[in-house]
Parts: sequence; C-alpha cells; structure tokens
Amino acid sequence: HWMPPEPQWFFCDSERSESEFRCLMCQITCVNGERYEVGKIVGTGAFATVHEARDLRLDSRVAIKVLAQNWAADPSVCERFGREATLLRRVRSSHRNAPLAEVFDIDQTEDGRPYFVMSFADRGTLSARIEPGEAWSLERARPVIDTLADGLHALHSEGVVHRDIKPSNMLYVSQPSSAAGEELLIGDLGLAKDTLISTSELTVAGGTPGYMAPEQAFPDATVTPQADVYASTILVAELISGVRGPEALNALPPGAVEEFRRGASQEPTERHPDMQEWRRSIVAALTGETPTTLDATAASASDETRLAPKAPTHNAQPTGLSDPEFPGVAAKEPMGQRRIAMVGAASFAALIVAGVIALFVLNGGSSIGIDGPTEASIGETFFLRPELPPEVRSHSWMVSGQTVTDADLRLTPNSAGPIDVLLTAVLSDGSTETTNHRIDVS
Repeated sequence: HWMPPEPQWFFCDSERSESEFRCLMCQITCVNGERYEVGKIVGTGAFATVHEARDLRLDSRVAIKVLAQNWAADPSVCERFGREATLLRRVRSSHRNAPLAEVFDIDQTEDGRPYFVMSFADRGTLSARIEPGEAWSLERARPVIDTLADGLHALHSEGVVHRDIKPSNMLYVSQPSSAAGEELLIGDLGLAKDTLISTSELTVAGGTPGYMAPEQAFPDATVTPQADVYASTILVAELISGVRGPEALNALPPGAVEEFRRGASQEPTERHPDMQEWRRSIVAALTGETPTTLDATAASASDETRLAPKAPTHNAQPTGLSDPEFPGVAAKEPMGQRRIAMVGAASFAALIVAGVIALFVLNGGSSIGIDGPTEASIGETFFLRPELPPEVRSHSWMVSGQTVTDADLRLTPNSAGPIDVLLTAVLSDGSTETTNHRIDVS
C-alpha cells in the first residue's frame, strides 16, 4: 500500500477503497489520488488553520484553509468563514486580472468542517520582506502600490471593503511568466465588509491597530472604501520611510508628506475618493522630489511614465494605535471615547507574569481571562480587555458571529439581553485556549 512519508496518514473504513487515505492533521480526505494531498501547516489562527497542499488533478500547489474543530457547530461562524471564500470568488468572477487570492474550491470535511482551497503563497508575505529601519525605493515599492490600487479597486467596485490591509495579508506567489518570477496578491477577507448585505444588530469594531482607519473603532460608524485608503497609505508610508507606526508620515520625503496625510486623514471624506486616484496622487507626490529613499532610476523616470495608471496586473506586523501626532487618530481625547486601548508590551508582560497563576485558578484551569463589565445599558460603550500569559502569540474575539482581531474589544449594544463574548488565544506552540464572558444588557 502507498503511504506518503509526510504527513502521517491512515486507512479509512474497509468499505472504502484501500487507496483512500485521511490526513491525521486536518481530516481532509485524498480519495484514490484524485484530489488533494495535504501537507504541513503553514498558518494557524484562532478560527482556522491553513495547510500547504497539492491539487493532484491539476498538479499544482494550493493552500487549504480549514475551520477549527471547536467552531464547526456554530452556524454563524461557519457562515462567516464561508463568506470569505464567496466574496473572493464573486470579485474574481468580475475582475479576472485583479491581484486577489483566488478560491478554487469549497467543501467540507467528513466531520462537517468547512474548508476552501485557494492560492498558495509559496514565496511568503510582504511582512517577511520588511526589515526594521530599511527604506524602500519607489521602484521596489511600486508593485505593492499597484497591487493595493488594482486589488482594492476591484473589491470596492463589487461593494466589498477589505478592512484589514496590512503586510501579512499581502501574499507573494510564483509566476514564471512575470519578469520578477512572482506576483503579489491581496488575501484574507476574514474581516471584509460586504456593503450589499445588512449588518448584524450588534456592531463591533474590527481591524488591526496601527493600520485600521479611526472610524473602524466606532461601532456605529459607517465603514466605506476610504478605510482601505487609510490602511494602504499607512502601509506604503512604512515602506518608503523605513519607520513603523505613527512616525512613518513624519519620516517621509518633505514633498510627499501632505499627500500621505491626506490619505491618512481622520475624516474619511477628506481622503482620496478611490484607489485609482490614490495611486496617482501618492506616486506623483513621491516622484515630485528626489529624496534619498528613491533610487536613481525612479528619480530620473519621466512623470508621464510614473503617473499613468497601470492596467490591472498581478505584478503590479501590526503596530499599536497612533499617538496624537498622527493625523489619522484624534488627539488628546479620552481612550474610551476615541480609540481602542493598547497596553504597552513591557508593562503588559510584567502584569501577566505576576498574575498568571491567579488567572489560571480564576478561569477554571485556563490561563487566559477577560477583564470587563458583566452588566451594561443599551447605547453604553464599554471595553473588554484580554488577560493573557506571555506565551500567547495572538488572540481574537468572537461576538455576535463576528471575528475581531483588535487588542481590546469595544462594544455598544443596541438591544437588551445577554451578549456572549469568546476570547481565543493562540499559544507559541500552536495550541489554543478559550474563555467566555457574558454581559447582561438592560
């Protein structure tokens, strides 16, 4: 009998063919060598795991994203998980050349967990290529700018706001036909907002601190494509300046600062109206000067060449919330009124180390906890904050069927009744821990 060396497989029931195997790690079946040969885990989150795989029918490498076992019985989570695949498929159907991760298949495992098959980032993510303090030339950053402009333009034209643009969601995949041998794609629509469907009664803030637009921290705010304009501006500012966080805008070439501040404006209506205009303005601002961050080729190229919008082409980690000097965030207003609280890494770690034993006891054997009220009033805004040990790699919240990856969770209930919040933490060894918190709203 054929037994692949990696991963470990075992035979299914005798009623099945002897050549049918099931992967011990994810339970996805490879039937008679007809479909997917599932390999190692390449990504783990609070709600899903991504595996490297091979499509045996098409002889191509793919990625398979599988919903975690503990969420399979929750219909709202399954629906949200499947929505990411359907949104990508819908947009790619209308924009075949858009630089977006492609979904090839969607199904469920024998134990009922949904999964979908998508583009495999065999060359890693943008975040892996960013070195601290390294400023990119415009020539090097231009494919990132083009991918953001073309990919988000396609999403926005279909009524979809990504809401979580950041380096780790920019995927490099091999493309032999490209001069660079690779293409850059936008992936992970797990937090995407489909403006064509109604929102849930309870609205939660969503996004990644440091990249999310100010309005994303407000439950009642309307999130528009300008939220993606904001995140794209911050991302490109970091590349060009070599500086992470709020100081990125201040470290840009003098002639480019004004245009970048426009893209990172606190008011959505003051930002660029669409991603195509954003590209033209950002590139024009950078090419209007000859700063040290631009190489000789970019500095000597003609304005006409640089400013012409490119046709859609495939070649085209999170930081804390900004300080009051950053134009994208309100200055000197109380934390509870304007932004999600961020705990300093050093003090956070010190507090957790001191209290980890107590937390373990108080949370019924779990080393994580939630600090926040147990009662609230309709219309009252409040925060929930995680209590996590140092070995936690990431965490996320689940409330009202929505996933939020913010450091703290901000809620504003619109109706009476209980609100159940689940906090999931991913530890450094890849395992997960969860804890629940209920707020009674009256």
